[in-house]
Amino acid sequence: MMSTMHPSSSSLISEESILQTLQTALDQAPQEFKEAAPTLVANLTALANTGIVALKTLPFVAILKHCEDSSQVMSISNATEVVRSTQHVSVISNNQEAICIALTSNTVAPKEITDGIRHKLGGMGNGMLACSLVFGVVQVAITSYSLWNIWQAIKNARNVGRRCPQKMQEIQNMLDRIPPMFQHLNEIIVKLRREGLTQREITFIHADFDGIHGAINDDLTEILTEISDLEVIIGTSHIKLAQCRKQVVINGIGGASSGISGFANVGLLATFSNPVLLGITGVLAGINILLAVACATRYFCSEKELELLANKLEEVKAFRRDIANWQRDLRTKRLEVLSEIRKATAAIPE
Repeated sequence: MMSTMHPSSSSLISEESILQTLQTALDQAPQEFKEAAPTLVANLTALANTGIVALKTLPFVAILKHCEDSSQVMSISNATEVVRSTQHVSVISNNQEAICIALTSNTVAPKEITDGIRHKLGGMGNGMLACSLVFGVVQVAITSYSLWNIWQAIKNARNVGRRCPQKMQEIQNMLDRIPPMFQHLNEIIVKLRREGLTQREITFIHADFDGIHGAINDDLTEILTEISDLEVIIGTSHIKLAQCRKQVVINGIGGASSGISGFANVGLLATFSNPVLLGITGVLAGINILLAVACATRYFCSEKELELLANKLEEVKAFRRDIANWQRDLRTKRLEVLSEIRKATAAIPE
């Protein structure tokens, strides 16, 4: 059966460029976040390097399946591209001819080659876990920065939330809780970067991360809802801020349900057209002018400014949804990797 697998785009860029994109976005943190976790960007960038290297080896699962199943046949062009994209791994570069024969014909690769690929998958599983954690932090970071900046733009506006001062104070209190929690995330990242961690230790560290990340996400969800529901005054009308949106927001990520679903597209992480990276940078843009105006003592949001803020809130919602879907695909692929590792372990005689 001829495989329909499509390798990643040939317009690959280096992981350094991807890391730079992440770092540039995270460096846009409001001062309050930088003071709460001053080393977060450096530690997260270092951890991201591990995860991105793991993503570059995603073709391993496809290679392994084709090398072991004689009924799976790949086209010569696809096989060449897949092998080329994993040249940085010695088990591939040292056995190119045998692997290409197995990929493009009804034969299987020698056992020492498939065992070598499985061995490499062991480290890949933890690297994918690191990548999922990195983008979990990115998700809450970019959401936090965006909501924080939006709040700075409207909290003193005379026509926003004036009839609900208690709700305004509750939003402020929730936002004030966010920066200190980023220091906890930073401490977890430092732990995860330690060398020689056992799988048990990694599991416990990731459980700690899930707890803090979940708490931040819950607060952000509530903040997003509360800000969207704030009453604003436009002329003589009293409406919710979310209702100020008059245009369809074009999601910078493109919609995970179509753009990133089917895990093969995670290869887009290393392409110029990466929808995840476009979403990270795009969702932060567009409110700098409002922040400058918001410093005025007597501040009033115009209808156009409120529309801009409502659109930005919708972009934040789309960004959170799409990153979550991307992470779900990543977890699915990691389960595939772990399944292959278990097969190798079960094959070892007692």
